[in-house]
Amino acid sequence: MFKYFSPLLGVTDIKKLYKELAKINHPDKSGGSLERMKEINTEYKTALALAQAKKKAYLTIKKKKKYQKKFTPADRINNSEIRILDLLGDAMQIFINDLKR
Repeated sequence: MFKYFSPLLGVTDIKKLYKELAKINHPDKSGGSLERMKEINTEYKTALALAQAKKKAYLTIKKKKKYQKKFTPADRINNSEIRILDLLGDAMQIFINDLKR
């Protein structure tokens, strides 16, 4: 699919490579070609859009992870202790109600 650009490159690397390729293959330079430059331009636009989309997706995931609450083992213990105490409290309440009858 990509002849000049690797899909694994980042945005800045793609821009640097494009400048180098444009210097070498520009139609006004000796050895340059208009057809080759058109290929490079279309591939550059595609590779850059792909890299920008990947970067945006990465930043979105990173942002979501940043705001997720991280539970420590102590939090898990405290939460389970609270649940047990709630269950015991309910059982005790039922027991007391049965004694009153």
